[in-house]
Amino acid sequence: MLVEVVYCPRPGCTDRVSLHLNEGASVQDAVAASGLCQRHALAEGSFEMGVWGRRQPPQAMLREHDRVELYRPLLVD
Repeated sequence: MLVEVVYCPRPGCTDRVSLHLNEGASVQDAVAASGLCQRHALAEGSFEMGVWGRRQPPQAMLREHDRVELYRPLLVD
């Protein structure tokens, strides 16, 4: 199935990776396969994850054309 993983390291900058994963893949599987954590030096557990703007646990199952999002902490609230 085709999914996308997206991370915005700073305002106005988006790093987007399209992946082909096996059916039954989880949010965590997509994040691991994307390489975004290594590319942006993100420590596991230092960010929240979601699908289409809704927070999801790492074990949540994905569907065709889902967009997984990595949420960075807010610097200003």
